Amino acid sequence: MIGSKISLKLGDKFKYLKLSYLFFIHLALVSLIIGILLFCKKQNIDVEFYRNEVLAFQLRVDKNLTEEYLIFIGDSHIQGLAVQEISSKSINYGIGADTTLGVLNRASKYQSVLTSAAVIFHIVINTHNPPISAAAFNQ
Repeated sequence: MIGSKISLKLGDKFKYLKLSYLFFIHLALVSLIIGILLFCKKQNIDVEFYRNEVLAFQLRVDKNLTEEYLIFIGDSHIQGLAVQEISSKSINYGIGADTTLGVLNRASKYQSVLTSAAVIFHIVINTHNPPISAAAFNQ
């Protein structure tokens, strides 16, 4: 009898120790996430600056393309695509965090669009703000 009471008490202590450990791990993770969010807010990370820098790089690359390239233009779904696996003569003009209107506006900036083998667009239609009119889409 005495042995079973002792093991039960040790089991309860172990259970509380596990719960305490899990609580403090979750508390640390939440604190870390809050810290990262506050750091990003303090740094005032500018998405527009990022887009412009990536576009400037892409335009430098674009000047050197030949006619037989496949051109992929889009948002983050294209940016993360391994286009070289589709064709060895592919170029990726995806920019993460871009909007539908942003993708449509920058498509005309690439000179190679007019002479490429093909142009593949991927745009997530729910990213535009404000809604795009038919006239704006046809420009």
